[in-house]
Amino acid sequence: MRLFLAVFLTLIIGTTSLAQDVKSVILLVGTGLGSVQLDLTRNYAGGTLNIDKLPEQGRLKTGSANSPVPDAAAAATALATGSRTNNGLLSMLPNGEKLQSVAQVMKNKGGKVGIVTTGLVTNPVCAAFYANSLNSTDEAALAEQALRSKIDLLVGGGRAAFRPVLFGGSRQDSRDLLLSAQIDGYTVAQTWKAMEKAEGPKLLGLPVNGVFSYEIDRGKEGEQSLADLTKKALAQFDSERFFLLVSGSRIGDACLQNDPAAMVLEILAFDQAVGVALEYAMRRPDVLVVVTSTYEAGGLLAATADIEYLKKINKSVEQMNRELAWDLSNLWDLLSFHAGFQELTIEEAQLLSTIESSNAPYILSTLLNNRAGLLWTSQGPTGSSVPVFAAGPAAEIIVQQQDQAGLGKALKQVIQ
Repeated sequence: MRLFLAVFLTLIIGTTSLAQDVKSVILLVGTGLGSVQLDLTRNYAGGTLNIDKLPEQGRLKTGSANSPVPDAAAAATALATGSRTNNGLLSMLPNGEKLQSVAQVMKNKGGKVGIVTTGLVTNPVCAAFYANSLNSTDEAALAEQALRSKIDLLVGGGRAAFRPVLFGGSRQDSRDLLLSAQIDGYTVAQTWKAMEKAEGPKLLGLPVNGVFSYEIDRGKEGEQSLADLTKKALAQFDSERFFLLVSGSRIGDACLQNDPAAMVLEILAFDQAVGVALEYAMRRPDVLVVVTSTYEAGGLLAATADIEYLKKINKSVEQMNRELAWDLSNLWDLLSFHAGFQELTIEEAQLLSTIESSNAPYILSTLLNNRAGLLWTSQGPTGSSVPVFAAGPAAEIIVQQQDQAGLGKALKQVIQ
């Protein structure tokens, strides 16, 4: 009993001491990111990633309170609040109790809070840090909570949830939350050009109605990368105390679509954002950098992939499907120009003979994966454990946590 008490007190004292050393936290979350996906990306890049520069590494168990396979809401709630909940619930327990997130703790301590994402700013991974909801898909209500939370910086996709249908949005009421945000002192940027020039103590950047383009498709209309936006967010906070969430949301989309090239390029773009965070932290010894995932998505199996073939693909399955003519007349052009096809095997020809508009994404991704030598077992989240990396004060405590809720608790403790 005495030994247990001594160990317990040592842990408490150690955490308190480290909490005094942590001034700010940068949490980078790659939705759907698993170890196999990381290994494939390392091979594609021909070496190590920025993620590998974080000195402390570990693994976290996933799973929600009511399922061994978490959804985005439950996984994000665990990371944000340190508590497990049921799938579909956002920073709330099944009994309706609201949970406080690490971002809200930072705000209460007088620090700044920012969120940058390649997905919707109202998606569950982001919303778990500023909202409480029994319905993680109610984007209109979550947009209202985002502004009520007094978040200092919110940048990503999803402008439609902030504007009424009359003004090109998706809100069924007449409220224009962008106007409300301006009245409340936010600099509101609705285009990429405006994002580049945006300044001020509070920033709401929503350059697109939906999600950002995949990295493999990016380059139109001056779209900025996740690394660019991370750099802008850190510049906004300067030397102030802050919590910043950087969400590589579209990694998960590519995994769920079993799109190998889009996934690898998304992970590389996410890894560039990790590099920005590490470079910033090198100048700030009081900054804790943590990299992890919500869940593994797609059930990608370890394999020796044809990296050279993957490098021939220059467009996502999503974009190819978007450009596919209704009569499939341009199918071969898409495969030859954007997926490196010069001829078909008998098996590929047989598979293509079954293609129609409803199954085109599945057929296209199957063709790409077969040529790359990759096998996926799912088009949803899995219950596999996920990696965690950390650098800075308290990094060792972070990677010693057993599950996502433990990580969430530790994050809240080190900034108390």
